[in-house]
Order: sequence, then C-alpha cells, then structure tokens
Amino acid sequence: MSGNVLRAACAAFLSGRGYAARTDFIVPGTDIRVDVAAVLPRMRDLKMRLKRGFVPTGILHPLIGAGWVTVTEIVRRTGYPAGHVAAVLEEAAGERWIDLDFQEPEPRCRIRDYRPPAKECLLAFDGTERLAEKLERLEALAGCYSRAQFVFPYDLDEKTTETLAGLGAGIVRYHREHGVFQELVPAESLEIDDPGRFALIVEYVLYEHIWIRTGEVL
Repeated sequence: MSGNVLRAACAAFLSGRGYAARTDFIVPGTDIRVDVAAVLPRMRDLKMRLKRGFVPTGILHPLIGAGWVTVTEIVRRTGYPAGHVAAVLEEAAGERWIDLDFQEPEPRCRIRDYRPPAKECLLAFDGTERLAEKLERLEALAGCYSRAQFVFPYDLDEKTTETLAGLGAGIVRYHREHGVFQELVPAESLEIDDPGRFALIVEYVLYEHIWIRTGEVL
C-alpha cells in the first residue's frame, strides 16, 4: 500500500470526525514534515474568524505569551523584511489582533485577546516507512501537539508496539478492504508547553480548511 493512499485515507477519516486535516504538512518555522496534521476546531472561534479575518500567522509565534515585543525582534525571529512586517502589523492592528505602541524608543506590539481556535491538534504518521526518522520528528515537536498516532495497514510486532506505546503515541490499524481505522492503543493526551508553535499549526491548517470550504481567500 502506498504512503500517499494511507495518508489520504487517514485525513479523510479524521475529516469525517470533525477535524480539519492536512497531509504532508510542514510545520511553520521548521523543515519538519508531518504526514497528517489534524485540528479539532472550536466552532464559535472559527465563525469569528469568518467575520474578523485570520490572525497574521507569520508574526504570531513571537507574540504569544510574550507581552510587548519590539518590531526589530519580530523581524529577527521571523526573517521577514522590515517593510513587510510593518505592513502586516499595521493591518493586524486595524483588525484588533494586536496593540501597537510608538511611545517607546522603538515601536513594539503585543497580541490581544487571543486563543487558538482549536480544542486539539493531532499529529498522525504513516508508520510503514522511515519509522525511526518520524519518531525523531515527533520528539522535535514535543509540547506543540495534543496527541500523536501512528497508522499501519498490518499488525505490529510486540517490540514496535511497546516502543510507540512507551512514547505515549497511539497505534491505529487500517483495514483497507473495509475502510476501517481500528484504534489498538489510545494516544495519550499531552500538555501544550509550546503555545506559540501550537497556535501556528492550528492557524495554518484552519486557514486552508476555511479557504477550501468557502472557495475564497480570507
């Protein structure tokens, strides 16, 4: 079974359970690829996005939980040109996503009344290829996802099962002939220790999801 088919089936299954799913997702600010990133939205917050517009995702990470941040620091951490950052910040202030302060020697900003519009971020991996590498990717993303699971179209040996379960990852068996995903080992629910990156994943996945649903750029 090809990895593309397994990833697509997994995304479709999660979509049917109310998640917004994205296959072959590159985590913003990294080169880490996740086979399927799935976000369970808070519908009230999602509806607000349709009216208010999406938060400027590119500058989100440096601002969450950071209080006032200088524009210079945002430019340094995002790598975006100063002119682009200034334009995005001005638009974000107009949409009431941030406060801007020009009273200090250097302009600075802070995020306003923000919470990620999602209850959960689930990362899923095709376990049939480069399993050790994917375990390393998952370790590198610690603190920014709620649950993780590995999907296999066959039964696992005891050693692999113990390894994955020991990391808190779930194990799912995909029965292709019946289109059934069978949860063999439930994934542990984890604390979000990196709220900035969690928010980035959530915002990117939901933005694309809404764009497809509405057929227009928000």
